[in-house]
Amino acid sequence: MILPALGLFLLVPAFAALRVLVPVEQTIVLVGPAIGVCALVAWMQGGRLWLALTWLLLSAWMLLRPLGSASAFEFMARGWAIVLVSMFGIACMLGGRRLFLSRALSAVAATFVFAGAVVLVSSVSPGRVQRTLSDELDRRAAPWNAQVQATTMAPEWQNFVADNPRFAAMVEQMLESWNRMPDVTVSFFPALLALESLAALALAWGLFHRISRTRVGPPLSRLRDFRFGDQLVWGFLVGIVLVVIPTLGAFRGLGFNLMLFFGALYVLRGLGVLAWFIAERRLALAILVLLAILFTPAVGILALGLGLGDTWIDWRGRARQQLT
Repeated sequence: MILPALGLFLLVPAFAALRVLVPVEQTIVLVGPAIGVCALVAWMQGGRLWLALTWLLLSAWMLLRPLGSASAFEFMARGWAIVLVSMFGIACMLGGRRLFLSRALSAVAATFVFAGAVVLVSSVSPGRVQRTLSDELDRRAAPWNAQVQATTMAPEWQNFVADNPRFAAMVEQMLESWNRMPDVTVSFFPALLALESLAALALAWGLFHRISRTRVGPPLSRLRDFRFGDQLVWGFLVGIVLVVIPTLGAFRGLGFNLMLFFGALYVLRGLGVLAWFIAERRLALAILVLLAILFTPAVGILALGLGLGDTWIDWRGRARQQLT
């Protein structure tokens, strides 16, 4: 599964909706250097020198090659990638036998702290950063908007929607949702950036353990075995508190971002619970995948509930006790 997931991740720039939703459009900038850091750590632990040099050279080329548009956001994205993989390398060297998620979460948190410190000590205001994000997302959405406008202004389209008012209303609603997507991405940018960074580190970790015999830590577990420390539930609960309590309205944006980030982790944990119970039933697993595609919100809510409940109930542990 790691190779198809890596392929989809690297193809983000090919899809208009994902270009607006994913913070760092050139995802290779995150994955490639992360593999280079894994190779460097592996060499320090007795791995192959040529593999480390190869990936470090590729990483340097990815991060230092001339910028296409030389926009401020591209500088920010590459700076984020450099700090992220550096923090991940430190976490790997100091990680011992810690699992991947613990190292990756530490690296992402440290990178956010570093980025916040840079904003505080520099002359760049948070408002300027937000404007830079908005300008970048508008730039990404511009080609698709131009194509949609050309299509909807064509006489053939006008005649078609005149004869099909319900279809025209549905299309108009979809276009309104698309036009709001850049603003939504800006609002949830920290959480989306953290999730994208975790995904990039996970793909790099999994791919490196396929191309190298030297292990820099435990390999990624299967989805059915995915879990993490129960203390992370406090991140989700704090997000709820910041959103619900009126006197904390100034921190509502932070609360929504905490809920999205930790909620996504618990959705993945809930999917792991579902995969554990139907692991030996391939037909049921195929049906679950189909339902997840067709009814994403419903399956997401179910998985979130199972993931949060697993913190206190431990579904898989109870099932094992009943089987023994």
